[in-house]
Amino acid sequence: MAELAKIAKCSVMAVSYALRNSPEVSESTRTRIQALAIKHGYRKNPFISALITNRRSKRSGGLDVIGLLTKSNEPLSQWKERQPFYSDLYEGMVERAEELGFRLDEFPTFGGDEALNGRQLTRVLDARGIRGVVLMPGGDLNRGFALEEFDYSRFTVIAAAFHARQMHIHRTATDYSRGIELCIEEALRRGYKRIGLALTRKLDPSLRYAFSGRFLAWQTGQPKENCVPLVSGEEELVSKSSFLSWYERYRPDCILSPRLVALTWLKEIGVHAPRDVGCIFVPVRDDPDVSGFDARTHEVGRATINLLSRELFLNQSGLPAAPEIILISGKWQEGKTVVKPLVLLC
Repeated sequence: MAELAKIAKCSVMAVSYALRNSPEVSESTRTRIQALAIKHGYRKNPFISALITNRRSKRSGGLDVIGLLTKSNEPLSQWKERQPFYSDLYEGMVERAEELGFRLDEFPTFGGDEALNGRQLTRVLDARGIRGVVLMPGGDLNRGFALEEFDYSRFTVIAAAFHARQMHIHRTATDYSRGIELCIEEALRRGYKRIGLALTRKLDPSLRYAFSGRFLAWQTGQPKENCVPLVSGEEELVSKSSFLSWYERYRPDCILSPRLVALTWLKEIGVHAPRDVGCIFVPVRDDPDVSGFDARTHEVGRATINLLSRELFLNQSGLPAAPEIILISGKWQEGKTVVKPLVLLC
């Protein structure tokens, strides 16, 4: 590094900042030094770089802490009971963080006196020497993080799940497209033919069209009489009236649904699963009795910390030029809301 500093005619510290893409030196200086490093074949050792960064942050007491930015209506610390999806995701992150020697500290960004704006967050995280940041989903599906003045260049930021869509950052999520495919396969194995997806077009964009995209692609190869349209309506989550109207009109023999309450709605009109209709849920949440796709949200939480750890190890900060999405495979849960698979006689 000292040799590169002589070539660049600047201090060793300036070279160090430039190679770490730190905003402590100007963008023009960073670009010039990085170009010289490439020209002269300089390669930094990631193990040594990570160790040096670790020592610096240890002095400020920060590397062991990961900042968890939340946007729920209330902070996680105020939750009185487990929340489907969110609790599994959080517990997976906490578990993996502890295994790797980290601790998660929450920083609310929405509602209440504790909420911080982008400028405040930058100042607080900097003061505590925190470099790793995870964006936690929660609240309204379309609610973003109010981080207009957040200085991304100083941090490594990862999103857990499909939210904060306006931010071009690395993220982890469940592979719901494969989940829909798996559920269709299981429905067909049981002899179901008129399979319906109880989903509105309003919710689908929030899931990156993973549900309808895979379902409608499969439907293009089916006989017209077996094709059941999506639920009409502008609700994000299918309402009772919309769901029952859809069911009564199209009478699918198997329903794929993201809402477990659909079982209750069907019972109210005398329809029972699996006697009268098969019901497959995506995801199954915490109910072992329903059939469907286990999204393995706990593993998504663990993968989030793995991804953040990788980026911290590589000393990456700021918004990535090519954001990555790490998809976690789910699995089938047999449950009791579909009939048994058909037995083929040879």
